[in-house]
Amino acid sequence: MSDKASKDSAGDNREASEAKPIGDGSGGGGSGRAREHRDSESSTDPQHRDQAQAASQPDDRRSPRSPRFVNPEQQFGRSPDVYVTLEKLMEAQEAFNNLVLAHEVATNDNFRFEPPATSASEASSAASSGGAAAAAAAVSAASPEELERRVRETMHRAFWDMLTENLAKQPPDYSQAVTLIGEIKTILLSLLPNNERARQQIEEVLDLELIRQKVEHGAFDINYYSNYVLDLMGKMCAPARDEAIRACAAIQEPVALFRELFRLLDLMKLDMANFTMQQMRPYIRQQAVTYEREKFEQLLASQAAVGVDGLRRTRAWLSESAAALPAAERTPSRVVSEALLRLVDWRQSRPQPEADWWPETLVMDAQKLVGIRDRLAQLHCVCACVLLAMGALGQRLPEDRRPAFKARATAAAAAVLADCPADRLDSAAAGLADTLAKSAESADYRVNDKECQLLTAQLADLPVHAAARLLHSRLMDFLREGLQDLQARQVRLPTGYSAVEAELAQVAGAFLRLCAHNRAVFGQLYDKLLMPDGRAGQAAEGQESRGEEQGCN
Repeated sequence: MSDKASKDSAGDNREASEAKPIGDGSGGGGSGRAREHRDSESSTDPQHRDQAQAASQPDDRRSPRSPRFVNPEQQFGRSPDVYVTLEKLMEAQEAFNNLVLAHEVATNDNFRFEPPATSASEASSAASSGGAAAAAAAVSAASPEELERRVRETMHRAFWDMLTENLAKQPPDYSQAVTLIGEIKTILLSLLPNNERARQQIEEVLDLELIRQKVEHGAFDINYYSNYVLDLMGKMCAPARDEAIRACAAIQEPVALFRELFRLLDLMKLDMANFTMQQMRPYIRQQAVTYEREKFEQLLASQAAVGVDGLRRTRAWLSESAAALPAAERTPSRVVSEALLRLVDWRQSRPQPEADWWPETLVMDAQKLVGIRDRLAQLHCVCACVLLAMGALGQRLPEDRRPAFKARATAAAAAVLADCPADRLDSAAAGLADTLAKSAESADYRVNDKECQLLTAQLADLPVHAAARLLHSRLMDFLREGLQDLQARQVRLPTGYSAVEAELAQVAGAFLRLCAHNRAVFGQLYDKLLMPDGRAGQAAEGQESRGEEQGCN
């Protein structure tokens, strides 16, 4: 078949959208005049004209090696570009940070602001022991948080070194020290927002203009100002900081004194923030449901503005749960309960908190849920091992010695499995036979080789052992019952978990409280996703009221 080359026309959209046969490339390097000559020949030669018409007609008999080329952008249209400003991104991040903070304060009684971890000695020792190459390798392998910490420590060290050099000059250069006094003054004023008398005294004593005049006339006494600041900090700080204040007062070197002052002021700011948060916690809990719902809606709106579906993973999560239930049981309440339960069922394959899988409505609780899941798996594994040990060894003990053996076996299994992640529990349990046998021997029972081999075989088959599967089913039913009735004040613990009943009650309570709060905030949203026609609105309101009551308790 003769080639028919297309004429160069970059600005003609009509010709660019026409499908043209791809040639064999034999004339690709020719000049424009040669192409015009071939075009004129093909247009006047009847044979060539017939072949060109045949090539332009669709024919199933054409060789698959000569497909028609159609640009997908020309056929379907190009997706419009989506632009987002840095301001929008920062607003979305700020909204999410506020949402996380309110959620933590409302759901975690132990939540506190903590100072950032610093270990300057480790960084300096690594650099000195390994040299520049080792330090560079350590930096390249460090996490972003670790890299940020090292950069911050390096900048701080350079700052204090500069202050040391300035104070060592003759005469001393106090300009940097005066700036630091100004920062100390600002921090002290922020810690006393309502004490007008103390604020007025701070303004008078730490008057920067007066301090600069003293520096110019050689009348500046750095010890006078440090003693005043330390005395004021001693009156303001919590009793737990008194010892640190006294230690700081004993420092004579100015640079070291300034460093310790700023460290203590940072701790005092954290103390004040934690105290304020503790006082506001009851109010925050009362308003948390409404606040979180509003902030989450704002976050969804920010994502929708840049073309992002903020509920993609939540839809997939609910759909997966609904598909696992019989059609007759797919009510919104049941679907959400099963979806929440599957998050802590270690026999379901679930990723870690940092994985891009978690539903958007549970991202803030991913770390907690993974911890609950792993702890439930550990408690289940301990009870399963103890149950098998009681069956293989405990029955041969006198009845009065069985409780002691059970307690020792529980403690031994818990110690071995305490720090083991859920995906490694089965392999760790397989090596517990000797440990459990020693527990029996401590109860004056000699374990023979046959009994030890039997227990080893049973522990090796723990994932599929009937006793372990029964314990797993009972635990899931226990949690399912709690999810279905979040108002229940008393729920009977599952049979077979008496050895760990106190810790199981604590872990299950933490899980149910998280679920109650989540349903109170997102119950209406779940109903809209599961039943878009709105028939489940009443159920959502019921879940919300129960969740609010549970959260307040």
